[in-house]
Amino acid sequence: MLEIDQIAPPVVIKKTLTFDLKDFYRHMKSALKDHGYYVRERSYDEDVTADGSRKTAFLWEADKKASEYVKTMITVDFVAVTKNVVVKEDDKERKAQRGQVTMKFLAFTKKQPESEWELHPKRPYGAFFREIYEKFTKGNRAAAISSGLEDDLAKIIDEAKLFLKMRRYD
Repeated sequence: MLEIDQIAPPVVIKKTLTFDLKDFYRHMKSALKDHGYYVRERSYDEDVTADGSRKTAFLWEADKKASEYVKTMITVDFVAVTKNVVVKEDDKERKAQRGQVTMKFLAFTKKQPESEWELHPKRPYGAFFREIYEKFTKGNRAAAISSGLEDDLAKIIDEAKLFLKMRRYD
């Protein structure tokens, strides 16, 4: 039986700016990988709206193994409504995007207590004993995993904010 525990409330970042969307995409994926997460792109959509702006949306699911049966996960839900513009950087012209960016970050743990803990006809109290084991024996370890995930989430959010602050063209 899969158990999911949300670690922190969702964090939403909204900015209106001029930036390079491709650079931001690469930077965020690299930031997650640098923190030890395996990144899966669950969806990626690009649509052109009636006024000529482009809506880009993607959903990433990043996970990292924390113990034998616990994974820490961070999801990044990204939506940007932008228009292409030309900006000057060091006397050179380059393409960039101007518009609104919205990112939603969510952190949680996934527990997959299978094998000896799973409810089984020959061992009807397995799930009960797992709960006792987690509560009294693994409490400190679970707190350390949660704390580490909160730290990773804060660092990744800080990197996103810093990139959007430092690499903007307006």
